Amino acid sequence: MGRQTRPLVLAILRKRVLFFTILLAAIDVGWVEEQDVLPGSGRTAKMGLQLGWALSYDAFRMTHGLRYFARGGAGVAKSEDCYKSAFYYSTEQRFRGYFWVDRATIAAVLLALRRDARSIFFRSRGGTQVDLQLHLAITLYRLGRYGNACSVDAVADLFGVSVGAVVTSSRRVVKALVSLAPVHIRWPNAQRREHLSSYAASKFGFQGCIGATDGTTIPLAYQPALHSWTYYDRK
Repeated sequence: MGRQTRPLVLAILRKRVLFFTILLAAIDVGWVEEQDVLPGSGRTAKMGLQLGWALSYDAFRMTHGLRYFARGGAGVAKSEDCYKSAFYYSTEQRFRGYFWVDRATIAAVLLALRRDARSIFFRSRGGTQVDLQLHLAITLYRLGRYGNACSVDAVADLFGVSVGAVVTSSRRVVKALVSLAPVHIRWPNAQRREHLSSYAASKFGFQGCIGATDGTTIPLAYQPALHSWTYYDRK
């Protein structure tokens, strides 16, 4: 369903549900007679109105859900079992294998996002379109992988959401973290930098290094041919 078509269909279905709701309420309080709405006996007319309300509401609910659980014109199974199993019931080691941080760190990040970055995740009338915890879990899972493992299709299938939800979650979390960086991410002081530099030199052979991205750190004997400017000659 196209982006312009979907809001129009939702608006029509919303009005239809509201119409049937008001009509049934008016019949219940005696303002309107069933026979005036639909021909036939009162019981049959009211049952027809109730059926119309149920079908309209079900169509509205399914159409609204397509935003996150359908992509490319084909339905995507709503499967959250893997995500919930890893997030709530896994061991600490398995949890870090999925999300690359421990549970205490995720709890602290969620608290900071809810407190200082509400405008990025929450709508003006309240609530968030995708649970904030799921936002963060999707982003951390993607950031901890590379190649096909972090493709939006693979992540969408794993978490039981649409491709658009994966992209939106990643963008919102990164935007929120950037906005919080000046407060929560600080450059180490001189004493801390000296300690980190000494550790990197003694442990890995790198001089003047105070930090590195996650991965395997190895000293190189020669300057690499690709991106040679990133090579630091400790001699």
